[in-house]
Amino acid sequence: MFAVTDFQDIPQQGNLQHIKESRHNGTLLFTPGLRTGTAVNVVLYLHGNMFSGFEALRQRVFASVGGAGKALAFAMPRLPDIPGTNDWITTRADFESFLDGVLLAVGELMNEQAAGKCLIDRDEEWNRFGPTGGRVAPATLGNLIIAAHSGGGFPMWSIVNNHSGRLANLKELWFFDCLYAGMDQPWIQWARRNGSVTMDLVYTVQPPSETSATLARSVWRAARGKPPIMNIRSAGAEPSNNHNDVPPNNIGRLIRASSNL
Repeated sequence: MFAVTDFQDIPQQGNLQHIKESRHNGTLLFTPGLRTGTAVNVVLYLHGNMFSGFEALRQRVFASVGGAGKALAFAMPRLPDIPGTNDWITTRADFESFLDGVLLAVGELMNEQAAGKCLIDRDEEWNRFGPTGGRVAPATLGNLIIAAHSGGGFPMWSIVNNHSGRLANLKELWFFDCLYAGMDQPWIQWARRNGSVTMDLVYTVQPPSETSATLARSVWRAARGKPPIMNIRSAGAEPSNNHNDVPPNNIGRLIRASSNL
């Protein structure tokens, strides 16, 4: 067992030959407690619109994840400034490729911790071998949880419908004020078809439209209707009623409560 927190760039596509051309396409937060030789649980976080305070929000999210006390890999891919417009990660190939990058990075860190030193130059490793290189074995994917904030709800919908075999590992979806454009009914139907995946929703109330709140309440009514949708586990308002408080105020709580992490 080892403890390490590490921030690392993940390539946008695992088959890229030049990682330096793809810097900042994703960041991995590698939290304490992972054990070498065990499957790694991954939380994939899809951020909302980029804005002037985005970096401060990102750091608050990282702090909440790091303080949750669970062993996991936390991956935040770099989406467009306005998610939902040409989100590269939503296709099956790119989604799987990004997860390959995460698992390879975790494998590297595990090997380095076991050896007590940095074993490779990561840029050189990617340039020469890509994710299928022979020198570092990627970690094995355990459980997968996808969380989305704000506009990140659009790529989350695309990902869960991309027919990737990796979705067999999907256990939970966390909705952080991310329902828009009449997406309550599609998610209700998806939940009925995918009873093994639990859903938790947190929303804010922003008059006059209350879009996210209205749709989240619609999902919750369906969950408690006849027949009930038991895998829609919770829906509630963020006490601060601040849209950008929803992820940092709730992601740590959900990590701690999860039986899949």
